[in-house]
Amino acid sequence: IVALVRNPKDNTFLSINWGKQGGNIFIGGGVDEGEYLVEAAKREIAEETGYTNVEFIAQTEDVHHSYYAHSKGVARRILATGLLFDLIDESQGDQKLEKDEQDKFTIDWLNTDQIEEVVKDELHKFVFGKLINGLI
Repeated sequence: IVALVRNPKDNTFLSINWGKQGGNIFIGGGVDEGEYLVEAAKREIAEETGYTNVEFIAQTEDVHHSYYAHSKGVARRILATGLLFDLIDESQGDQKLEKDEQDKFTIDWLNTDQIEEVVKDELHKFVFGKLINGLI
């Protein structure tokens, strides 16, 4: 999944900034066996950022994508779905990061102009365009 989290108070979007290991992207991750897409996205959002109070808004169709996972050092071919969530409140719990994620990224809140400049990953750009065009 690729999950966009929008803060409706200021219309900014949560991004993960991997710096030199991939720049800014949105929340991403796999779907565990028996999990629904929305559940998987909420789990990934909570694990990577600590935000748990989000509301599902919309999703894209499935998208085929190939990429290099810098944090894991592997090339991947995936079937991804983009999901949009609105932040209900800004309360934040603890992150539950995998060892290869710890101390490797920061959380940035970006407006649409900043996203156009800094998000370079084709899948993440596509998902943003698909979910946000017409919704803002």
